[in-house]
Amino acid sequence: MKLAVIGTGYWGSKVLATCKDVADSTGYDINDNWQTADFDVAVVCTPAETHYDVAKTCLKMGKHVLVEKPVADNKDSINELCDIALRKNLILQAGHILLFTETTRYIKEQINKDKIKFLQTRRCNFGNIPRNQIDLSMHLLVHDLALVDYIKSESLQNVTQTGSNILDTEYFDNTQTHITWQTFTSSHECSWFYPTKTRSIVVQTDKDLIYCDDNNNTVVHKQGNYNGKLELLSDNTIQLNDNSSPMHREIEHFLDCVGHMNQQGCNGIDHIQRVYQNLYIEMA
Repeated sequence: MKLAVIGTGYWGSKVLATCKDVADSTGYDINDNWQTADFDVAVVCTPAETHYDVAKTCLKMGKHVLVEKPVADNKDSINELCDIALRKNLILQAGHILLFTETTRYIKEQINKDKIKFLQTRRCNFGNIPRNQIDLSMHLLVHDLALVDYIKSESLQNVTQTGSNILDTEYFDNTQTHITWQTFTSSHECSWFYPTKTRSIVVQTDKDLIYCDDNNNTVVHKQGNYNGKLELLSDNTIQLNDNSSPMHREIEHFLDCVGHMNQQGCNGIDHIQRVYQNLYIEMA
Protein backbone atom coordinates (compact mmCIF):
# COMPACT_ATOMS: atom_id res chain seq x y z
CA MET A 1 0.00 0.00 0.00
CA LYS A 2 1.48 3.32 -1.11
CA LEU A 3 0.82 6.36 1.06
CA ALA A 4 1.09 10.01 0.07
CA VAL A 5 1.46 12.80 2.63
CA ILE A 6 0.23 15.93 0.88
CA GLY A 7 1.63 18.99 2.60
CA THR A 8 5.08 18.74 4.16
CA GLY A 9 5.30 21.85 6.31
CA TYR A 10 5.71 21.94 10.09
CA TRP A 11 3.02 19.35 10.86
CA GLY A 12 3.16 17.45 7.59
CA SER A 13 6.88 16.73 8.01
CA LYS A 14 6.13 15.10 11.38
CA VAL A 15 3.31 13.07 9.85
CA LEU A 16 5.56 11.95 6.98
CA ALA A 17 8.27 10.76 9.38
CA THR A 18 5.67 8.70 11.24
CA CYS A 19 4.12 7.31 8.05
CA LYS A 20 7.50 6.11 6.82
CA ASP A 21 7.68 3.86 9.89
CA VAL A 22 4.52 1.97 8.91
CA ALA A 23 4.07 2.24 5.13
CA ASP A 24 5.70 2.99 1.78
CA SER A 25 5.31 6.76 2.04
CA THR A 26 6.17 9.81 -0.06
CA GLY A 27 5.71 13.46 0.79
CA TYR A 28 4.41 16.06 -1.64
CA ASP A 29 4.18 19.82 -1.35
CA ILE A 30 0.72 21.17 -2.18
CA ASN A 31 2.18 22.74 -5.33
CA ASP A 32 3.74 19.47 -6.53
CA ASN A 33 2.00 17.44 -9.21
CA TRP A 34 0.73 14.90 -6.69
CA GLN A 35 -2.46 14.31 -8.68
CA THR A 36 -0.49 12.12 -11.11
CA ALA A 37 1.53 10.30 -8.46
CA ASP A 38 1.16 6.59 -7.75
CA PHE A 39 -0.45 6.13 -4.32
CA ASP A 40 -3.38 4.31 -2.71
CA VAL A 41 -4.07 6.39 0.40
CA ALA A 42 -3.44 10.00 1.34
CA VAL A 43 -2.91 12.02 4.50
CA VAL A 44 -3.80 15.67 3.88
CA CYS A 45 -1.64 18.11 5.88
CA THR A 46 -1.88 21.19 3.66
CA PRO A 47 -2.90 24.63 5.02
CA ALA A 48 -6.30 24.46 6.72
CA GLU A 49 -8.14 26.51 4.12
CA THR A 50 -7.15 23.96 1.41
CA HIS A 51 -8.18 20.77 3.26
CA TYR A 52 -11.58 20.50 1.57
CA ASP A 53 -10.28 20.96 -1.99
CA VAL A 54 -7.36 18.55 -1.58
CA ALA A 55 -9.44 15.90 0.20
CA LYS A 56 -12.18 16.16 -2.44
CA THR A 57 -9.64 15.74 -5.25
CA CYS A 58 -8.18 12.66 -3.56
CA LEU A 59 -11.59 11.09 -3.01
CA LYS A 60 -12.59 11.71 -6.63
CA MET A 61 -9.34 9.99 -7.65
CA GLY A 62 -10.53 6.95 -5.69
CA LYS A 63 -8.03 7.37 -2.83
CA HIS A 64 -8.71 6.72 0.85
CA VAL A 65 -8.11 9.88 2.88
CA LEU A 66 -7.13 10.96 6.38
CA VAL A 67 -7.44 14.75 6.51
CA GLU A 68 -6.10 16.89 9.32
CA LYS A 69 -8.45 19.16 11.20
CA PRO A 70 -10.44 21.10 10.31
CA VAL A 71 -11.72 18.73 7.63
CA ALA A 72 -13.61 21.62 6.01
CA ASP A 73 -14.83 25.04 7.04
CA ASN A 74 -18.58 24.60 6.57
CA LYS A 75 -21.26 21.95 7.02
CA ASP A 76 -22.09 21.60 3.31
CA SER A 77 -18.48 20.81 2.46
CA ILE A 78 -18.29 18.23 5.26
CA ASN A 79 -21.44 16.53 3.99
CA GLU A 80 -20.13 16.55 0.42
CA LEU A 81 -16.87 14.84 1.39
CA CYS A 82 -18.73 12.22 3.43
CA ASP A 83 -21.18 11.61 0.58
CA ILE A 84 -18.36 11.09 -1.93
CA ALA A 85 -16.58 8.66 0.39
CA LEU A 86 -19.77 6.67 1.00
CA ARG A 87 -20.73 6.62 -2.68
CA LYS A 88 -17.27 5.48 -3.79
CA ASN A 89 -16.83 3.09 -0.82
CA LEU A 90 -13.72 4.90 0.43
CA ILE A 91 -12.31 5.50 3.90
CA LEU A 92 -12.52 9.11 5.08
CA GLN A 93 -11.11 9.95 8.51
CA ALA A 94 -10.38 13.13 10.46
CA GLY A 95 -6.99 13.86 12.02
CA HIS A 96 -8.34 14.09 15.56
CA ILE A 97 -5.17 12.96 17.29
CA LEU A 98 -6.57 13.40 20.81
CA LEU A 99 -8.55 10.19 20.30
CA PHE A 100 -5.27 8.27 20.29
CA THR A 101 -3.56 9.59 23.42
CA GLU A 102 -2.89 7.49 26.51
CA THR A 103 -4.91 9.92 28.65
CA THR A 104 -7.98 9.45 26.45
CA ARG A 105 -7.52 5.69 26.62
CA TYR A 106 -7.36 5.91 30.43
CA ILE A 107 -10.63 7.85 30.57
CA LYS A 108 -12.35 5.36 28.23
CA GLU A 109 -11.17 2.36 30.23
CA GLN A 110 -11.46 3.66 33.80
CA ILE A 111 -14.59 5.82 33.82
CA ASN A 112 -18.19 4.74 33.32
CA LYS A 113 -19.29 7.17 30.61
CA ASP A 114 -22.88 7.11 31.88
CA LYS A 115 -21.68 8.58 35.18
CA ILE A 116 -19.88 11.59 33.69
CA LYS A 117 -21.45 14.85 34.84
CA PHE A 118 -18.82 17.46 33.91
CA LEU A 119 -15.86 17.64 31.55
CA GLN A 120 -13.41 20.52 31.31
CA THR A 121 -10.57 21.09 28.86
CA ARG A 122 -7.87 23.73 28.49
CA ARG A 123 -5.98 23.97 25.19
CA CYS A 124 -3.70 26.99 25.29
CA ASN A 125 -0.44 28.05 23.62
CA PHE A 126 1.91 30.99 23.43
CA GLY A 127 3.05 32.13 20.00
CA ASN A 128 1.57 29.33 17.90
CA ILE A 129 -0.89 31.38 15.85
CA PRO A 130 -1.20 29.78 12.38
CA ARG A 131 0.36 31.72 9.54
CA ASN A 132 -2.96 31.58 7.68
CA GLN A 133 -5.21 32.17 10.67
CA ILE A 134 -8.65 30.59 10.87
CA ASP A 135 -11.22 30.62 13.62
CA LEU A 136 -9.77 29.47 16.96
CA SER A 137 -12.61 26.95 17.36
CA MET A 138 -11.68 25.22 14.10
CA HIS A 139 -8.07 24.86 15.18
CA LEU A 140 -8.37 24.01 18.88
CA LEU A 141 -11.94 23.49 20.12
CA VAL A 142 -12.56 20.89 17.42
CA HIS A 143 -10.07 18.62 19.23
CA ASP A 144 -12.18 18.72 22.38
CA LEU A 145 -15.50 18.27 20.59
CA ALA A 146 -13.93 15.19 19.01
CA LEU A 147 -12.82 13.99 22.45
CA VAL A 148 -16.31 14.45 23.90
CA ASP A 149 -17.87 12.59 20.97
CA TYR A 150 -15.44 9.70 21.38
CA ILE A 151 -15.87 9.38 25.15
CA LYS A 152 -19.59 10.11 25.47
CA SER A 153 -21.40 10.78 22.22
CA GLU A 154 -24.47 12.91 22.87
CA SER A 155 -26.48 15.63 21.18
CA LEU A 156 -25.54 19.22 21.90
CA GLN A 157 -28.41 21.05 23.62
CA ASN A 158 -27.08 24.56 24.23
CA VAL A 159 -23.82 26.47 23.78
CA THR A 160 -22.49 29.84 24.86
CA GLN A 161 -19.12 31.31 24.00
CA THR A 162 -17.24 34.41 25.05
CA GLY A 163 -13.93 35.54 23.67
CA SER A 164 -11.28 38.25 23.57
CA ASN A 165 -9.15 39.70 20.81
CA ILE A 166 -6.14 40.95 22.74
CA LEU A 167 -3.81 40.90 19.74
CA ASP A 168 -6.32 42.69 17.47
CA THR A 169 -6.34 40.00 14.77
CA GLU A 170 -9.23 38.85 12.59
CA TYR A 171 -10.39 36.24 15.13
CA PHE A 172 -10.58 35.75 18.88
CA ASP A 173 -7.25 34.73 20.42
CA ASN A 174 -8.96 33.41 23.58
CA THR A 175 -12.35 31.72 23.95
CA GLN A 176 -14.40 30.21 26.77
CA THR A 177 -17.08 27.80 25.54
CA HIS A 178 -19.75 26.26 27.77
CA ILE A 179 -21.89 23.42 26.43
CA THR A 180 -24.95 21.63 27.76
CA TRP A 181 -25.26 18.08 26.45
CA GLN A 182 -28.07 15.59 27.14
CA THR A 183 -26.75 14.30 30.48
CA PHE A 184 -23.72 16.45 31.37
CA THR A 185 -22.04 19.81 30.82
CA SER A 186 -18.61 20.77 29.53
CA SER A 187 -16.36 23.82 29.53
CA HIS A 188 -13.52 24.52 27.11
CA GLU A 189 -10.82 27.18 27.21
CA CYS A 190 -8.79 27.78 24.05
CA SER A 191 -6.09 30.38 23.51
CA TRP A 192 -3.27 31.38 21.17
CA PHE A 193 -2.02 33.94 23.69
CA TYR A 194 -1.30 32.22 27.01
CA PRO A 195 1.81 32.15 29.26
CA THR A 196 2.34 28.38 29.08
CA LYS A 197 1.48 25.48 26.79
CA THR A 198 -1.47 23.79 28.49
CA ARG A 199 -3.18 20.57 27.42
CA SER A 200 -5.45 19.34 30.20
CA ILE A 201 -8.68 17.41 30.68
CA VAL A 202 -10.80 17.19 33.85
CA VAL A 203 -13.56 14.57 34.12
CA GLN A 204 -15.99 14.43 37.05
CA THR A 205 -18.54 11.85 38.11
CA ASP A 206 -20.30 11.59 41.48
CA LYS A 207 -17.33 9.54 42.78
CA ASP A 208 -14.40 10.15 40.42
CA LEU A 209 -12.31 13.22 39.75
CA ILE A 210 -9.68 12.87 37.04
CA TYR A 211 -7.12 15.42 35.92
CA CYS A 212 -5.18 14.49 32.76
CA ASP A 213 -2.09 16.37 31.64
CA ASP A 214 -1.25 15.58 28.02
CA ASN A 215 2.02 17.51 28.24
CA ASN A 216 3.63 14.97 30.57
CA ASN A 217 1.23 12.05 30.08
CA THR A 218 0.08 11.88 33.70
CA VAL A 219 -3.27 11.36 35.38
CA VAL A 220 -4.37 12.38 38.88
CA HIS A 221 -7.31 10.18 39.85
CA LYS A 222 -9.19 10.87 43.07
CA GLN A 223 -12.20 8.92 44.31
CA GLY A 224 -14.54 9.96 47.08
CA ASN A 225 -18.00 9.93 48.62
CA TYR A 226 -20.25 12.77 49.69
CA ASN A 227 -22.48 12.24 52.73
CA GLY A 228 -22.84 15.72 54.15
CA LYS A 229 -19.11 16.16 53.68
CA LEU A 230 -16.63 15.03 51.06
CA GLU A 231 -14.66 11.92 52.02
CA LEU A 232 -11.51 11.11 50.05
CA LEU A 233 -11.24 7.35 49.42
CA SER A 234 -8.21 7.22 47.13
CA ASP A 235 -5.74 9.61 45.55
CA ASN A 236 -3.39 8.32 42.84
CA THR A 237 -0.99 9.99 40.44
CA ILE A 238 -0.30 7.74 37.47
CA GLN A 239 2.48 8.07 34.91
CA LEU A 240 1.10 6.56 31.73
CA ASN A 241 3.33 4.53 29.44
CA ASP A 242 3.49 5.80 25.87
CA ASN A 243 5.13 3.00 23.91
CA SER A 244 4.07 4.53 20.61
CA SER A 245 3.07 8.08 19.80
CA PRO A 246 -0.59 9.09 19.33
CA MET A 247 0.25 10.00 15.73
CA HIS A 248 1.69 6.54 15.14
CA ARG A 249 -1.47 4.92 16.54
CA GLU A 250 -3.65 7.21 14.42
CA ILE A 251 -1.85 6.29 11.18
CA GLU A 252 -1.95 2.59 12.05
CA HIS A 253 -5.68 2.87 12.76
CA PHE A 254 -6.22 4.56 9.38
CA LEU A 255 -4.32 1.87 7.48
CA ASP A 256 -6.08 -0.89 9.40
CA CYS A 257 -9.48 0.60 8.50
CA VAL A 258 -8.39 0.78 4.86
CA GLY A 259 -7.22 -2.84 4.96
CA HIS A 260 -10.54 -4.01 6.42
CA MET A 261 -12.68 -1.45 4.55
CA ASN A 262 -14.08 -0.22 7.84
CA GLN A 263 -15.70 3.17 7.23
CA GLN A 264 -16.75 3.51 10.86
CA GLY A 265 -13.44 3.78 12.65
CA CYS A 266 -13.42 5.94 15.75
CA ASN A 267 -12.58 9.01 13.64
CA GLY A 268 -14.55 7.96 10.56
CA ILE A 269 -17.54 9.33 8.67
CA ASP A 270 -20.19 9.22 11.42
CA HIS A 271 -17.76 10.80 13.87
CA ILE A 272 -16.87 13.55 11.40
CA GLN A 273 -20.49 14.46 10.77
CA ARG A 274 -21.37 14.63 14.47
CA VAL A 275 -18.29 16.63 15.50
CA TYR A 276 -18.52 19.22 12.76
CA GLN A 277 -22.27 19.61 13.12
CA ASN A 278 -21.59 20.52 16.77
CA LEU A 279 -18.70 22.79 15.76
CA TYR A 280 -20.83 24.79 13.35
CA ILE A 281 -23.63 25.10 15.91
CA GLU A 282 -21.06 26.54 18.30
CA MET A 283 -19.72 28.96 15.68
CA ALA A 284 -23.16 30.19 14.53
